[in-house]
Amino acid sequence: MRYAAISAVAVLALTGCGSAQTSAPAASLETASQSGAVASADTCPANSPVRGILKSELDGNDGVLGHVYNRTGATVWVWSERKSNASPCRLEPGAGASFASRMDHRPPKGTDWDAFASWRPRVNEAEPNTSYWILVTPSPDAASGGIAIGLKDPDVLQPVVRSTYRTAQGSACQRDDVMIRTDRLDENKEYRLKGSSQGDVLVKRYDDNAAIAKEWTGTDKSSDWARIDLYVDGFGSC
Repeated sequence: MRYAAISAVAVLALTGCGSAQTSAPAASLETASQSGAVASADTCPANSPVRGILKSELDGNDGVLGHVYNRTGATVWVWSERKSNASPCRLEPGAGASFASRMDHRPPKGTDWDAFASWRPRVNEAEPNTSYWILVTPSPDAASGGIAIGLKDPDVLQPVVRSTYRTAQGSACQRDDVMIRTDRLDENKEYRLKGSSQGDVLVKRYDDNAAIAKEWTGTDKSSDWARIDLYVDGFGSC
């Protein structure tokens, strides 16, 4: 897989994924996919504490937390990187879904690539848990092309975010199998990831905040986790 860097930087106001509010309970829905199969489509939960399919392991000193927002103007579906969470949740226009995950530099015993969904990119990392990935698609159909978004908060240096075309079945765009990425994300800056197949995602990083992180995760270990919001503005094509 090839890589390309895209950066467009602007200073942000100190807002974003710091709300301590909780959303209403998720509404259970059933939605027929384009392939004729019925896909679970619970509403994606938002705000703190993180819950639902985008809640990953939280007991680590490095990690990411925030929201993925739908600004496409139509309903989208959000998929977990974990194979055990095979059904997506539903995200209405203008809504956000909260996520949080530690960064593991030594995966827990028994955790390897087999624990992850087939769509999750393998990005030449020695261990599978050193990034956290979310897939957003315009349909609950597993063959629908969407955007895989990966967040990485390393032990040192600043976080980065990457995106590439994927379907929930794991298909890449053969004519444009390129992963684009931000530069290193400083606090209170934004970058836009945009490509013909990779879609259009605005990435905003906020200041680290121990109190907000604890509201999100319930643990003091998350005090310096990176707070990053993702705004999906459009999908690419292949």
